[in-house]
Amino acid sequence: MLNADLWNGIPHLVAVAEFLVLVVVGEIVTYLFYRLLSRLAARTKTTIDDRVIRATKRLVFFAVLLASLHAVLPSLELPYYSSEVCVVLYYALLVTLVVIAVRVAAIALDEALVKIGIPAEKKNMMVNVVKFVILALGFIGILSDYLSVAVPFFLSLGIIGFALTFSLQYPLANFIGWVYIMVSNIFKVGDRVKIGESYGDVSSINYLTTRVIEVDEYGMLSGRVLTVPNSMALSASISNWVNPPTLWDTVPFTLAYESDLRRVEEIMLKALKELYEERKLVDAVKKAKRTHEETASNREEAKSEPRVIFEPVEGGWISAKLVYLTPLKIRYEIKAALTRRILGAFNAEPERIKFPAGRFR
Repeated sequence: MLNADLWNGIPHLVAVAEFLVLVVVGEIVTYLFYRLLSRLAARTKTTIDDRVIRATKRLVFFAVLLASLHAVLPSLELPYYSSEVCVVLYYALLVTLVVIAVRVAAIALDEALVKIGIPAEKKNMMVNVVKFVILALGFIGILSDYLSVAVPFFLSLGIIGFALTFSLQYPLANFIGWVYIMVSNIFKVGDRVKIGESYGDVSSINYLTTRVIEVDEYGMLSGRVLTVPNSMALSASISNWVNPPTLWDTVPFTLAYESDLRRVEEIMLKALKELYEERKLVDAVKKAKRTHEETASNREEAKSEPRVIFEPVEGGWISAKLVYLTPLKIRYEIKAALTRRILGAFNAEPERIKFPAGRFR
């Protein structure tokens, strides 16, 4: 009896051995194949082959494992659920192949668009659209194959759609937000934005979330990367600075009425002009002024030059406020430099420019 049991178990042992051999050989062949590809890619001047290898290597190993399991499992003659496991392995393999196709297509399209010279924001949008289309077609194809025919698939869309809408309402809302962002172009990669309470530079816009590199009120990196749901684009207030990101800022001083206001204006405007030239901001400011004029509802009002505004202050003093354009990302750096420069010029002419007496000013 023992010999008969051993004899009957030999086919199972042979099947297990075949499975192990097939898996090991498959993985070794895949490893050697990718090693050869890596050496060939190192000799080329392009980066597309290196990116494809890095993006697909693990997935291909996983696909080989799934294919080996699917090929050998029927010969193991497991007593329970062997057919169900084979079905799961088959569709897991199909999903893996779809993901590999998405990554390869995205990398190829990205490289092609870079060579053409497409801007980064448009390139990212086109790549994301292509990735979504391939994923959607692959998903529909796998579902259609699982349901055997297309007619039952379309008939079951109502039930499936209801279930998906109920269980995936937040991901769907985020995806709709992504479509809205892409179509309306309310912001793009590189823009300085405020989405709800999140403030910083947009680093990427994905299907479900937008990544924002946070900055503080002084324009310094906080060290945090914020992940903002795309549904915020449909419900939260969004502030986006025109490109290049600039704004009108002010540097105020409180002076005595005895001050020579004409001289005050000359000093402040001269300090601004010198700082623009030293920081090589003249061209950037001119471009920003044109952008402000193009986006303003009233172009005549937008054509204002840097100026000094004088206003009386309660207590018998007067406020001299310099209004000027500044790059948003170095706003406080420019403000600090202007303040030091102007204050030094004021103190150099105490007879013509006077400050209020006392500490309460």
